[in-house]
Amino acid sequence: MDKFSLEKLEFPKIKEMLKDCCETQLGAAHAWSLVPSESPEEILRGQDETTEAVYVLRVEPDFSFQNVHDLRPLLRKALIGGILEPQELLRCRETLLAAARIKKNILQIKKELPYLQERASGLSECRPLQERIDACLLPEGEVADTASPALARLRQQIRNLEARIRSRLEEFLVKPEWARFLQEPLYTLRGGRYVLPVKQEYRNQFPGIVHDQSASGATVFMEPFTLVEVTNELAAVRAAAQEEELRILEELTELVAAYHQEIERNLQLLGELDFIFAKGRLSNKLKARPAEFTREGYLVLQGARHPLLKGRVVPLNIHLGKDFECLVITGPNTGGKTVALKTVGLLVAMAHAGLHVPVAEGSVFPFLRNVFADIGDEQSIEQSLSTFSGHMKNIITFLQKVDRKSLVLLDELGAGTDPEEGAALGMAILDYLLEKGALVIATTHYSELKVFAHHRERAENACVEFDSRTLRPTYRLSIGFPGQSNAFEIALRLGLFPEIVEKARSFLKPEQRELTELIRHLKEDQAAASEARAQAERLQAEVEQLRDHIRREEERIGEQKRKILEEATWEAQEIIRTARRQVENLLRSLRQQQRELEIKERIRVAEEARKKLKDLAETIEDKALTLMPASQGETCHTLKPGDLVEIPSLNQRGCIVEGPGPDGEVIVQVGAFKLNLPVSELRLVSELQKSRPSSVKSPALQQKVTVPPELDFRGLTVEEALEKIDKYLDSAYLAGLTRVSLIHGKGTGALRDAVRKYLDRHPFVASYRSGNYYEGGTGVTIVEFK
Repeated sequence: MDKFSLEKLEFPKIKEMLKDCCETQLGAAHAWSLVPSESPEEILRGQDETTEAVYVLRVEPDFSFQNVHDLRPLLRKALIGGILEPQELLRCRETLLAAARIKKNILQIKKELPYLQERASGLSECRPLQERIDACLLPEGEVADTASPALARLRQQIRNLEARIRSRLEEFLVKPEWARFLQEPLYTLRGGRYVLPVKQEYRNQFPGIVHDQSASGATVFMEPFTLVEVTNELAAVRAAAQEEELRILEELTELVAAYHQEIERNLQLLGELDFIFAKGRLSNKLKARPAEFTREGYLVLQGARHPLLKGRVVPLNIHLGKDFECLVITGPNTGGKTVALKTVGLLVAMAHAGLHVPVAEGSVFPFLRNVFADIGDEQSIEQSLSTFSGHMKNIITFLQKVDRKSLVLLDELGAGTDPEEGAALGMAILDYLLEKGALVIATTHYSELKVFAHHRERAENACVEFDSRTLRPTYRLSIGFPGQSNAFEIALRLGLFPEIVEKARSFLKPEQRELTELIRHLKEDQAAASEARAQAERLQAEVEQLRDHIRREEERIGEQKRKILEEATWEAQEIIRTARRQVENLLRSLRQQQRELEIKERIRVAEEARKKLKDLAETIEDKALTLMPASQGETCHTLKPGDLVEIPSLNQRGCIVEGPGPDGEVIVQVGAFKLNLPVSELRLVSELQKSRPSSVKSPALQQKVTVPPELDFRGLTVEEALEKIDKYLDSAYLAGLTRVSLIHGKGTGALRDAVRKYLDRHPFVASYRSGNYYEGGTGVTIVEFK
């Protein structure tokens, strides 16, 4: 994009903010070289990279690039044969450790982050180099004794020699014959040699060599002759140790040079990662969001905020490229026209640079090749340019490059010259830009340009609103209406005499006064229309609320109706169960009368009771069915295998085996039978109905389901067993079973004999026998009913 325009839009300040968000010089270099891209692929990749960084910073708020150093000067030094200092080698080690940590932190995140993970995977730990530096250097920057056996031996010799020298010096300090020569009872170093502070008057009497003297001359620092040979040996060993340390540092430097490609690759990747994470930090700082792009060439900004403005900022809403390509903004000075231009241009540049932008949801950016901005005073004394000439020079440069992929921002178009000629030039320039297909936003005070925007196809007026009551701008942009400069009102507010302002009004041309009145009426109409629209929206919202309330009430009433019907069904079933208990009581009463009646008479009475029970059950079922509507379940529209359905015509419940065929029929499993039935004759069983017994089964079927074909009473006493058998046989006979099994076990045979004596006199039993081998043998008695 145009470098001059980016400077006018203050894009370098955004880069400065981005650089401040970087943690390393490597990332800062990328930030400072950032420019908006023209490639849609690069733009979208930059946006995705920033989005990934924002995610990582959210889940890993402590993520950092601490201890990452710029090693490029060290690598150059190593490659040309220089020897790296211990601190330089430690910085190399710290950077490699930081690279390993960053790699681990990024790769362990579960979410797929292709751009960050690709770079992190390329980081090399150079572990042999790390381990060798660890073995040779201490954290303080000194070469360790363990760096080599030779160095360890030499340093041990140095310690031994130093101990011998100190021991001899201590003798000089403690012996009385030497104490009188010394200025103080201590020893020190001069030029790397151990010396004693001898009084000046005894310098010729003390056996030693003078190496230095005090500033006053009262003290000379002398090395005893007895230490000269040992000190010379110490100096030689120290020199050998220094040579060995230098050899070790040279070896480590050569190892760094051997890994220079891996280290350079690491530095490149770490710089890119730091830059990407700086974009993420800037996004969080600006409370920004990813920029959405369209290839259809239109621009929509919702809730846009200028990223460099502090404090309370009025959001900007603007659109361009759908209904019109040229927007002419008018309004008073200090009203926000220039800020609107800069906001649009700067956000477009940021979006094309891969940065998130401070906008609201619904904002869309076009893919552009250039943003041209002519903003501010271009007067130049050095180049002998007036304001008008400076603007024209910039605009001429733009016109040579502009195309359909361009956004042109023109501040105070046509200003700085004769108003009529300036307005004419402005209209011609806007017309040319429209023919080129560019997106254009221009600010002006000229009424002629307002008229041009009103009549020219694909052009539109806009204004920055002005509060006529407070005489202050609101900084809100209103599209569709031209603005007023409000020069008279502002002059009055600033204190200009009212008579001067009225005199100025009289100098206006009639058409100018008419235009001013027209704009005022249009704004009043707009305000009324906005209020009417707001009221209509409120009414619409109330209607929607009422509609939702009615729908919820209908659902509630329907649910209550279903619950009432299900409760009625449940009550009907309870009536049937009550009748069954009454019949059982009747049977027990018959058994109490069995001694007074003959066996045949008892059988006849039982059959009559059984018939009465059947008639009663049918009557109750008919009554229950009348309580339930035919459509108790949901009408079946879409059925699938496994669905439970009611069959009202058969008073039965079944399960869908196969879905609807071409003829609209389904196959339903009802007990042991499969039936072909039309979908219209079925009702889907609700979840609440599934949890309760079916209301369409007859009492006999229900009893048959609940009465098992066998009774196990092993372990009971004879009295307990007979009582249980008595109830079981009544229920089984009533349920219509023809044969049952009584499981008493083998044991001593006492329980079996008592049961069979009871069966001999039971009125419902036709015969009984012991079970065969597969039925349980003598431990089971098989009973056949009459």
